[in-house]
Amino acid sequence: MKRTAERVLGIIGSIMMGIGFILFTLTTFVISSPEGQAQLEEMLQDPEVNPTGADLGADELVNFFVSNGWIIVMALLVSVILGILAAVFVKKMPIVSGIMWVLAAIISLIAIWYLIFIPAILFFIAGILAFVRKPKEESPIVY
Repeated sequence: MKRTAERVLGIIGSIMMGIGFILFTLTTFVISSPEGQAQLEEMLQDPEVNPTGADLGADELVNFFVSNGWIIVMALLVSVILGILAAVFVKKMPIVSGIMWVLAAIISLIAIWYLIFIPAILFFIAGILAFVRKPKEESPIVY
């Protein structure tokens, strides 16, 4: 049975998750450095970025990235790896691939909430398709 739909959804989800992983890794790396923290605080005090002059919580954002950033990066990496492995093995082991896609979706949603929502939905749909679609039974040829 062809599993093209599941494989395409899994590959697109993996690519999108990989892009999110790269961007989040770079953001965490930059904000975790002292220079990045100073630049973020300077940027948030700029009148063009913050015309009202309200405190936008630069300290909270920096603390979040320093304490949780690398944990989230690892969770996103696990999601990308699960998505790729599931796309590779979907034809031979559709149930296992479905479980891997659902796990990747859950891990990414727990890790980063709503920011990685679209790839998680694609993984979830691919996982459900892998569970639900059954191979066609071939009817015997009668002569």
